[in-house]
Amino acid sequence: MIVNRTKEKVTAGEVTYGTLLSFPSTDLVRFFGLVGYDWVFIDAEHDPVSPETVSRLVEACHLAGLTPFVRVPESTPGTILRFLEAGAMGIIVPHLGDAADAKAAVAAVRFGPDGERGAGSTGRANDFGLTRTPAEYFELANRELWVWGLVEDMPGIDRLDEILAVDGLNVVGVGPGDLSMSLGMRGQAGHQKIRALVEAADQRIAKSDKHLMSLVITPEDNAAAVARGAKLILTNATPVLARACRTFLADLRSAAK
Repeated sequence: MIVNRTKEKVTAGEVTYGTLLSFPSTDLVRFFGLVGYDWVFIDAEHDPVSPETVSRLVEACHLAGLTPFVRVPESTPGTILRFLEAGAMGIIVPHLGDAADAKAAVAAVRFGPDGERGAGSTGRANDFGLTRTPAEYFELANRELWVWGLVEDMPGIDRLDEILAVDGLNVVGVGPGDLSMSLGMRGQAGHQKIRALVEAADQRIAKSDKHLMSLVITPEDNAAAVARGAKLILTNATPVLARACRTFLADLRSAAK
């Protein structure tokens, strides 16, 4: 297991930057590492990636100096365990609705007595049991692995304070896309009403003992998120790459006329 470098940076007060991995490509992981990102958001909820694929992406992250965090497709202990054994340095649980959801996520990630994760210690996440004792691994995993919670619906917003009170939950973020959907405002994540809800929730998270993760689209979004206390900034590099390619192609075509 590699030390959670993103945790070290955030604990030291640094702002860190991650990106959604839109394509399950180890070359793209390496590209993002060379660009200078701190961490990668591997999305097993919306992308068709298995624990086996995640295992390869995680290895690429470690080689590129990136911290791999995985959003799981469902928050059942068995599903979470498979992605942990694939080497994820943090589990991102979608749609936290209340404290019970948060406690269940913590229990699935942490070894006892802090949680209920099965006591396996001979998988690839622990170098196949060749480099440390089981006790050393259990202590290291409980210290280095992060539990993320995404609040994406109004019940979670309404119960945010009880979610933030859960011990062992490390990072909390708000998902504006699903939040807008839950309010019957499909496709309106940028609406002022949604932005106001997200900003108010962000401020509550930043005042708690949890780290705030914020999704940003523009430099102005980033400045506002950092001002609210966000230390984990999530971006989506794919639209940026698409815009750059389209602009470049337009310039080429224009110059050839």
